[in-house]
Amino acid sequence: MRTLTLKEVQKSKAILRKIAEKAITSQNLDYGKDNKNSLIFKNFSTSSSMGQAIYLSFSDGELLDLLRQEAKRLGHSPAQKEVFWIYRFYIRNRFQKWPYALEKAGLSRSAGKSGKTVEAMLEERQSYEYWLKKVKELALELERPPHAIEMPEACEALKRYFKTWAEVLRAAGVNRNWMRKKVVNRIPDLEEEYLLLLKDIQKKAIELGRAPLKVEINSDIRTKLRQRCGSWRNVLFQIGLEPVTKISPFSSSYLDEKDQIQNRPHKEILQDSLYRVLNLDQKARKYLVYLKKKAEELGRAPIKEEISKEIVQHLIVFCGTWSNTLYQIGYKPLRGDKLKAVKKENRKQIVRK
Repeated sequence: MRTLTLKEVQKSKAILRKIAEKAITSQNLDYGKDNKNSLIFKNFSTSSSMGQAIYLSFSDGELLDLLRQEAKRLGHSPAQKEVFWIYRFYIRNRFQKWPYALEKAGLSRSAGKSGKTVEAMLEERQSYEYWLKKVKELALELERPPHAIEMPEACEALKRYFKTWAEVLRAAGVNRNWMRKKVVNRIPDLEEEYLLLLKDIQKKAIELGRAPLKVEINSDIRTKLRQRCGSWRNVLFQIGLEPVTKISPFSSSYLDEKDQIQNRPHKEILQDSLYRVLNLDQKARKYLVYLKKKAEELGRAPIKEEISKEIVQHLIVFCGTWSNTLYQIGYKPLRGDKLKAVKKENRKQIVRK
């Protein structure tokens, strides 16, 4: 797959936008689709290396915005045939099914002229944004992510857009970065009693090589510190630590009652979690420096197959998982289409060699 510079990506997207506008004006939304020798097909179709690179340069948000723009132009949720074919292919590839994409864009799944009007969808959009705002406000008030059970009205209003509470929190922007900035504060002049308790927490962290889980601390100590500091996250913040967090917290907390049978209790375990590792040996530190440099060269997170087995195995001994290894250097593992594209390109390179 060809690698494009930011300037090339911006230029290609601008050209594609003009082509799409021309196709709409001429009412020929399949313009260039059946001619594999056309510049449109060669440069933008996902069957070409160039087209695949441009497709991957579109974020989910950009593709969903395209759908919203078309809905505004048409006055209803766009059917596939009402969208320029390149954009149509990009959207369908990314979201698998057209109704899924419409739903994620906050549009009615009933597409075409018989679907809902833009006015009706606008009302729904306003309700959607209102409840996401309420979720974020409650998170700020509680100084933690709210649980679904604490916001039944929000669950009812948002279940048409999301399957799990984890998806709601992500859409509301209640994530690790937000919590790190918004729900912690340094408490000045802590009393000696609490300073001593914090030292006990610090010793436990050194022993474990990471921030301790709440269940790993005596309940009396934990209760006293939480009452004084406001939250467990803020307790740890006083000694320069962040709590162990799930990669996808609340991913089994379903919004629709018919799915509740699948719910699992929230457990504080290290499986599928992210945390800062405190007891790295010299070799692991050196390997992490190498891994970060590799990521910067690639412009993305490396996959395990691109790193020697010795390095991967040594880092996982300390970090537990590849996801948590990448977390140490500020990267997230590749998923979905981007992961498939990288693996496909790597296989091509092996064949060429």
